[in-house]
Amino acid sequence: MQVRLGIQCAVLRKEIGWEQKSEDVIEFTGDTIGDFLKAIETTKGQNLYDRFVSGDSAVSVIWHNLIHFVQKDELGRKVSDGDKIVFLPNSSFCTK
Repeated sequence: MQVRLGIQCAVLRKEIGWEQKSEDVIEFTGDTIGDFLKAIETTKGQNLYDRFVSGDSAVSVIWHNLIHFVQKDELGRKVSDGDKIVFLPNSSFCTK
């Protein structure tokens, strides 16, 4: 599956090695937000899923042209091939 990821947060872009870009397509196996986050590796050797479930309580994203506040218990939400998910600067991901 392919989902386009946009990141509007310089801190998070740096953490995943995207200093020079803010958007790209992520290919992954699965069909949930959790599966998607597991496919995004950080420069510290963990993935965004592990980071999210180990401390961050929720993340704000634009998905299907709406702002969603995704919490840990919602990582099973389905995504579709071709979706676009954008991490917003007010996400807890952007403060560490």
